[in-house]
Amino acid sequence: MVDEELDENDLVQIINDTDTNNNEIDPAEDNEPTSLTAKIIREGLTLGWKLGNYFLQNDPNVERALRFQRDIN
Repeated sequence: MVDEELDENDLVQIINDTDTNNNEIDPAEDNEPTSLTAKIIREGLTLGWKLGNYFLQNDPNVERALRFQRDIN
């Protein structure tokens, strides 16, 4: 991890690169409406919590990791 902060454009580029490289994404699935269920919300919140903790444990810059964890919460 580098010590420079990523801006919004960097994050969008990373997400776009991930989506293009992910062969599991089926464009037909994007057209189907999905219900936002309690289970989906719970899973998303759990993933966000895990992500915040992951960076808190692995980022050598504790202040940045705490700020990220606070923002994601």
